[in-house]
Amino acid sequence: MTPMRDGPLGDCMRMHTGRCPMQSHIIAQLSARDATLSRMRKIGDIHVFEDQAFLHAIKRDSALVFELGIVAGVMWACAITALREFRNAPLVPFELGDVLGTLGLALMGVEGEASPSWVWWISLALAIVATLALHELVHAFFFKQFAPPGAHISFGANMKTGMIYASATDIVYSRAQYEVIALAPTVVVTALVFAIGFGFTWPLWTLLVAVAHLSGCTGDWEYVRAIRRDGRITHCRDTEWGVEFYSDAPIAQERARVVQGGSSATRNDKPVSVSASAPTSMGVSDSISSSTSDFAPASDASVGQDEASKKRAGFSVVDGGKSS
Repeated sequence: MTPMRDGPLGDCMRMHTGRCPMQSHIIAQLSARDATLSRMRKIGDIHVFEDQAFLHAIKRDSALVFELGIVAGVMWACAITALREFRNAPLVPFELGDVLGTLGLALMGVEGEASPSWVWWISLALAIVATLALHELVHAFFFKQFAPPGAHISFGANMKTGMIYASATDIVYSRAQYEVIALAPTVVVTALVFAIGFGFTWPLWTLLVAVAHLSGCTGDWEYVRAIRRDGRITHCRDTEWGVEFYSDAPIAQERARVVQGGSSATRNDKPVSVSASAPTSMGVSDSISSSTSDFAPASDASVGQDEASKKRAGFSVVDGGKSS
């Protein structure tokens, strides 16, 4: 006999077969699902592993992070060197003695001998790997904090793109909640890296680990960028392959938001679990696709406004749903 599936669906199956008592949070999710889906319109989606424009954007952002990291390193070295030369401060910019031994000391203008520190090198490698895992755990924590009771958070990896991810599949979050979920690892993990690195007085270690971590945050930043550029978006539905964007506002309000280009206030800040069918494998869309089937016929002016909104989205947009 096939074992009963765990989670909300399994609970619902047991309720209908009379083999388990009803649970209030399951009933609340089921009732909220119908109300939510019936009043929301899909604005678009991002298929993370297939959207070439999105992948190009995060690669570009990652390259920019590395460039800014080099600039920050040079500025730090210049500042510390100036303090040493003009204020006689007993400081060196970086811990190159731990990195390269005697050669590192010579590069810093310090006399003496030293051996490279294997602790430094091993901790660097471990820290970079640890930030990847911690990044997803922070996502998962906030996914769970904003989700209804009983929500399941899963983890996965895509070998083709080299990405790992946390997912709260089919949970609908408010716009503000999803932005917090997306940006939380950038703030939390980076702050922790700086606290540890400067605690050991390893500025170079700190810089390298922080840059490595931030270069992996760029997908989250592009999520927020897409949300902030479309004022119609009020809710985001998380999926295993990316995210779907929805609006709970009447059509007239949506078009007004497009014209104003401002952020919108949500009418329902509580996330709900929905059980409408969603892809269980990666999507095939190469774009943020815009669904227009629920909209009334638009005037020429409103069509132009919609086109302007699509250009602001940052990625390609396809009318009528997913591109094939």
